[in-house]
Amino acid sequence: MRVVSLFSRKGGVGRTVFAVNLAAILSEQGLRVAVLELDPQNTVSQHFDGFNGQTIGWAHTLLDPSEPSAITSESYWSPRENLRVFPFGKITAAQRKAIEHHLDEQPNWLEQALQSPVFDGVDVLLIDTPSGFNAYSDHAECVATSALSIWLCDAASQKAFTGSDVRVLPSGCQHRHILNQINASKSSRRGLLKSWRELVGEELLPLPIHQDELVSDALLEGTTVVWFASFSQAAHDLLGLANWMRSEWLNDA
Repeated sequence: MRVVSLFSRKGGVGRTVFAVNLAAILSEQGLRVAVLELDPQNTVSQHFDGFNGQTIGWAHTLLDPSEPSAITSESYWSPRENLRVFPFGKITAAQRKAIEHHLDEQPNWLEQALQSPVFDGVDVLLIDTPSGFNAYSDHAECVATSALSIWLCDAASQKAFTGSDVRVLPSGCQHRHILNQINASKSSRRGLLKSWRELVGEELLPLPIHQDELVSDALLEGTTVVWFASFSQAAHDLLGLANWMRSEWLNDA
């Protein structure tokens, strides 16, 4: 199983949009895909129509003293063929504190949890993490075979990039950066893209995702933009990214 972890330094950059839409595209291309939400905001389910309200989420499994290390069949649902979604689950502030303590105390928890039979046969696992550096992203770093960091194409994000810590990824993990919500109408766009290329070098993917209001429209409808508006610019851009991933990261999946 290939594990692609998605990271961002700041919130609001569209990291979850990447996770759910890449999962939708890759599953329709015939890969068996899973999305694991490590973000306590618990928003992944909002992007998939037909959410199974009986799905408790993996956080509740971890809180279960009888089976604290495994992710079970009650932790996911399948909105479409070849696709499994493992939401974080709704929990209280006290429960979240207990989970984060557990993750800090058990640095190999996720690695062990991915041995659960519910991941048997999965070709690609996409992990959505909270913004910044935290217990959840630490676990996502440890299991990643590939990593994608998502940034906005603006000056504030560039400052965050130059001042951010370096992610500690496993040996052999391929890490790339991508720019999201490119506004083609802004005259400063070309200069910002050039400075991003100078900052990041070859790790910056030449596949920016353009700003597209249909992404928000899709979320209002409870679905992904690639299912809601396959003709849109964002869907076209995300398809290009998925095809790049299949060629460079998932060619053996």
